[in-house]
Amino acid sequence: MMGFFSRLFKPNSVKMAEMKKAKFSEFEKTFGGDKEFENNAKATWLVSRGNDLGDRGMLDDAQQDFEEAIRLQPDHLPAHVSRIIVYKKRGDKNRVEQLLKEMPEVMKIDGKVVATKLDALQQL
Repeated sequence: MMGFFSRLFKPNSVKMAEMKKAKFSEFEKTFGGDKEFENNAKATWLVSRGNDLGDRGMLDDAQQDFEEAIRLQPDHLPAHVSRIIVYKKRGDKNRVEQLLKEMPEVMKIDGKVVATKLDALQQL
């Protein structure tokens, strides 16, 4: 029975891709070519979706969203923390330690520090 409900409530990958495309297009229009703000919005949206997927046990899909968020904005601390949580849930202590060392010290937007590694680690 559980398998039935998992399939019923698991997001369809085509629908997920369409939703992402629409959302990213919206961000591109909203920020009118300001790549820093556009990428921050995209990364934040991916982290939100990834956290939702992770909460539903879809760790591979969640990890993909977090990694894409980091590619878009390498200092996006919430993406780093969420990715670490995925590895923590999997019990991969070595990877968690490695990612903690690689995590950026600060997150900046428009040249201003908006988050620090220390603050972000309090979420763990």
